[in-house]
Amino acid sequence: MSQCNLVFRPNSKLWPVGVPNFFSPVVSFYTVCGKPQFSGKVMGGQLAPEKKWPWQVSLWYRGLFICGGSLIDYKWVLTATHCFQKSTDPNAYKIFLGNNKLQKENGHSFQVSVRKIFSHPNFKKNHPFESDIALLELKSSVASSPYILPICLPAPGLYYERKSCWITGWGTLTETEIYLQEANIPVIDNHTCSSFYGVPIEGNVIYEIKEDMLCAGDIINQRAICVGDSGSPLVCEFSETWIQVGIASWGMACVPPVSPSVFSRVSYYLDWIDRCLINACGYIYVHMYVVYIYLFICMMLFFPSRMSHIL
Repeated sequence: MSQCNLVFRPNSKLWPVGVPNFFSPVVSFYTVCGKPQFSGKVMGGQLAPEKKWPWQVSLWYRGLFICGGSLIDYKWVLTATHCFQKSTDPNAYKIFLGNNKLQKENGHSFQVSVRKIFSHPNFKKNHPFESDIALLELKSSVASSPYILPICLPAPGLYYERKSCWITGWGTLTETEIYLQEANIPVIDNHTCSSFYGVPIEGNVIYEIKEDMLCAGDIINQRAICVGDSGSPLVCEFSETWIQVGIASWGMACVPPVSPSVFSRVSYYLDWIDRCLINACGYIYVHMYVVYIYLFICMMLFFPSRMSHIL
């Protein structure tokens, strides 16, 4: 097991317990992230046991499942921007948590509406997707439980190349009740990954692996993401704490022989994630602040007598 002094950071207001004290703890709705209440492992299995991946969420558009995602704070979900090409209306989407079955609710599952969708401003929808990351602000807070728990985000500089990690999701399946799937795959460095995509594909198209992307996949055992896995997390374990390093973004057709799957690199977007969680991505409040200052100055210039009683 890799021993790192600093492997993750608190998610916004989160403070993970049971780890070295490298951050000042703050009051938070959650007291822990990345530590599921699950014992044992399913080596080589396909179905994910309940409570093993409590941060996994499913995203629904007008009653239809479209993507996965991860809970990173008490009212924030991390997913892929390309999941919202049908509509950017938050009222059209719902998030389900705490359930491994897509089509069946239970006593510990939770449904919540989306208040606002924050897509990265640099997203380019032409394949391959660039800046394929989005944050969803939920309308209500989510209570933690053994089935619902946020995932930790990586600390800057965390090294995980060639590390064995896990992907989860509800990829293309045909069963009546679709269960959450899991797969153990290694992270592949971008240089090696580029060798799979650096030649023209589909005519003259070259799929470039950029610095905001990372690759992972088990080429020998044919394990990779598939349709329906978009937005789901790629997570790695460091010192008994799970860290999300990637967001499922794109890949080649999920039929043998598979190529590495491509994920949005979470560490590349830490500053943007911070701005969103603290100040709605820095868009709305900054804009309104400027408007209020502008109006105040105008009132002072053109109606000084009316404003004198305020000062």
